[in-house]
Amino acid sequence: MDDDSDVQILEEPPALRVRSDSEEIEYEERKQRRRKIRRAARRAKGYPSFLTLLTMNYNDGDEDSEAKVPDPYLIPSTVKIEPVTSSLAKQTEQPKRLRIDVNAKLGLKEGVAIKVEDSCMIDIHPDTIPSALASHRDEGWYEGVISMAMADDSFYLSPLQTWTRRQFEFFSATVEDASLLQAGRRAVTVGRVGIRCIHCKAARRSVKDPWPIGAMSYPTNVNSLHTICTQKPTLHFEHNCKYMSNVARQELDFIQQQSELSSKRFKSAFSVPLYYILAAKRIGLTDTDDGLRFERDLSLEPLPLETIRQQHQIHQHSTGGDDYDGLDSSTTASPAKVVSSSAATATKINADEASERVLAQAIADLDESNLCTAEQKILVTDFMFLTVRQMKTCNALPSDISSRGKRAKGVHVGLAGYSCRHCADTMECFRSYPSAADNMVSSIMNSFWAHVQKCRHMPQATKRALTEYKRLHTRQLVQLPYGSQRKFMQDLWERIRADDKTEEEMAPIIASLPLEQGLLSPPTKSTDARAAAPIVTASKMENAPNYPIVDDQETQTVLQGAERDWDPAVNDFLIRPEDRSLVSDYVFLAMRQLKAVGPNNPTRSQLYGLSCIHCHDRECQVSPSGRSYPSAPDNYASALNSSYYNHFLNCTYLPTDVKQALVATRKIHSVQCASLQFGSQRKYFNRLFERLQSISSSNIVTECQTMDGFNAHGFVNVSTKQQPYWMCQMCSGIPLAFRAPGSVWFQTPDPLAMQHHQKRCNSSKWDFSHAGNLLQECIEGRCDSNKLFDGPLRKLLLSLLGNDTNLVDTLTKGLESFIINGNGATDAPLAVSKLWPVKLNVSTIQTAFEEFADETQWTGSRHLADQQKLGTFIKFLCPYFEIPPNGRGEERMEVDNVESMDKDPGLHSEVSDNQSGAADDDEENEQFLAKASDEDMAQSGTSQDSDDDQSEMML
Repeated sequence: MDDDSDVQILEEPPALRVRSDSEEIEYEERKQRRRKIRRAARRAKGYPSFLTLLTMNYNDGDEDSEAKVPDPYLIPSTVKIEPVTSSLAKQTEQPKRLRIDVNAKLGLKEGVAIKVEDSCMIDIHPDTIPSALASHRDEGWYEGVISMAMADDSFYLSPLQTWTRRQFEFFSATVEDASLLQAGRRAVTVGRVGIRCIHCKAARRSVKDPWPIGAMSYPTNVNSLHTICTQKPTLHFEHNCKYMSNVARQELDFIQQQSELSSKRFKSAFSVPLYYILAAKRIGLTDTDDGLRFERDLSLEPLPLETIRQQHQIHQHSTGGDDYDGLDSSTTASPAKVVSSSAATATKINADEASERVLAQAIADLDESNLCTAEQKILVTDFMFLTVRQMKTCNALPSDISSRGKRAKGVHVGLAGYSCRHCADTMECFRSYPSAADNMVSSIMNSFWAHVQKCRHMPQATKRALTEYKRLHTRQLVQLPYGSQRKFMQDLWERIRADDKTEEEMAPIIASLPLEQGLLSPPTKSTDARAAAPIVTASKMENAPNYPIVDDQETQTVLQGAERDWDPAVNDFLIRPEDRSLVSDYVFLAMRQLKAVGPNNPTRSQLYGLSCIHCHDRECQVSPSGRSYPSAPDNYASALNSSYYNHFLNCTYLPTDVKQALVATRKIHSVQCASLQFGSQRKYFNRLFERLQSISSSNIVTECQTMDGFNAHGFVNVSTKQQPYWMCQMCSGIPLAFRAPGSVWFQTPDPLAMQHHQKRCNSSKWDFSHAGNLLQECIEGRCDSNKLFDGPLRKLLLSLLGNDTNLVDTLTKGLESFIINGNGATDAPLAVSKLWPVKLNVSTIQTAFEEFADETQWTGSRHLADQQKLGTFIKFLCPYFEIPPNGRGEERMEVDNVESMDKDPGLHSEVSDNQSGAADDDEENEQFLAKASDEDMAQSGTSQDSDDDQSEMML
């Protein structure tokens, strides 16, 4: 077709008919609209906008159109029109058809215009928009396509409503969309926002059929979105959407079936229409005279729901409207889960300004290592969000499993959990491994919150903010959507589970951890090193600020005496000097009353337990029995506070003053634990567990309890008719004070304990470790140690041991070798005499001590009763020697061991009978000597055996 050809139009005479009243009104409205379009085109100065180009109309009866051709302002001069012939052109009702060729200067492709009922629309592809024409972005609106579904739909909508929103999208009308307007509908302008089915939209790229019913709609305002979407499942998807996939159709059928079977109604914090309005405003939809428009860039993230909600509420109050504001009247729920409309639409409850700053900083500092994101803030309260912000993931270590006991049933090495991010690399670290997502809330609100209050590494500003938000937690919780916190915890659980590791992945991590951080179990130190460690007494702890103490003077005296006369070997080194600062006064005093004990059934492998040291070898019909076998470190605390405490109150052998001190210290036990360094008491119980475990692991369980089995361990039976008596034949010639523990038994022996003694037994060697330490403590800074072994100490020992020169020489040489050379065990001849005499002269001992003080240049008092440490050393060598209270008595005072034992209910009656009625028991004594395998012991006579029994019982 030539460019200079004339425009030719095929015209047919219209059929004559009379317009109805409605048609006449519509005709007048079209005339007014055309006049407005012409005036807009004239102002455009020859460059019509798309609005003008797409709505150009001409009418035979238009009074302003004299030539009955399209207005030159509506069609540029470069547009050429020629007639189109068709086989249907002869039909009387065939409309006028025009084909338009657009000049290449405008960049338009070939299009078709069809005149239907006096209206002409042009079909133009959106990619061919000429750059010279005005766009809607220039007019202040945004265009694009975005899905209707949002991440929060499942919290506020039913499953069917959520599924429906996923099948639709918002879009801006293009030229092609505007040309497909059906007859009788309102004209659609380019840029107007509508909703359409994603399945039909994808199919229309290759199919030219009209849109199915209900596939596309142009809502007039945001209030109508809910009504339109509610009709879509029945109107479009069930019958008219032929492009929907089988998977989507199966999902629809399943959701509808579940809705029919379930009698429960979906509960939401506010009405569904209100949520549709808020969701639309989050992406920037707004009402205009021409319908919905995008007033916000679609590439940005949606605005926060809470912010839009507050803006909508302010707008409703300012305009006086109440449309869709509040809860749906049909929603029914319990008051604990869904609040009233006033509470649902109330303003968010905020804390003080300082706490809000901490919360804002926590949101701004979020990174990939955190367990929560900023988008999840709307799902939980401020307290829960800020608390989770203080956590980080961790993986279980071997020490986490061993310290939890029965609670470690589901914990394995590499299992992911959460810990405090502030103290994660310290010994005080809090680590938790919840077993299910439903337990997360309880774990955070109880265990982790208790740690937060005591964590020394967490900033004080954060602690104050958490305390303030904890006060508002319940009030903020009722404003959340139903089920939002559970959704948050489920996401938190999935993030933790994503960090699970295998044992192979944890092996290099465990190997690289330093032992001093307490993450792994440190190796057990030697007994001597621990015994020589400095003692942290209660008086030192009392000097610490805010450390509570007992006001009772008697209780303080008992505590000071327990620390002053502390011998860790008495109770099998269960609590040692370096452990004093880790525990409260009650735990310290209670552990001083306990000792290690083997299992009840020696033929079974079982961990060593704890038993009352006062009634361990005696018949004490008390319930609880004072014997327990905790299976984990965490069980020791509960045992001390329950079963052992009740036993101490009822034990007939426990001194009364100790009972009263236990009662008094237990009252402030919890307060003292809060004042201690966090995790210190757990650290001690872990040490205690390792000590008992080392005893158990070093022993092999015997298969039976027979006489041959006992003899195989080096023990000999020297029992009498009334009293069982077993003793170690390897170290029977050494005084009890210098033997390894467990050398004498007054009951049926424990094979495990026998094996333990056999490994520690030094045979003929004397162990001067404890005696040497006591002597070093008493002479430290008190005398000239160079003159100590020249004679003064020997003279004092002669007065204590009844001038037994052989025994005194052995003790003096052994103590000198230990102090000078540091040897714990030295070879010495077997003692052939008893360790202490039957009768002692107080005046002689006092005189010997005064001479000892003069010769060694003693700096302290010259009276024996005033010396606490030296008195401890003397009591260790002579347990039955009683120092007079004034220390100045000149008269002779004889202390009979037999009378002392009769006064002491703790000593066994068999030993007393052996000394009080030795003449009546000659036959038993002969039998006793005949069964003894050691010749030296046979030479020492029955008196030595009796004294050994007494010393063993006292120790």
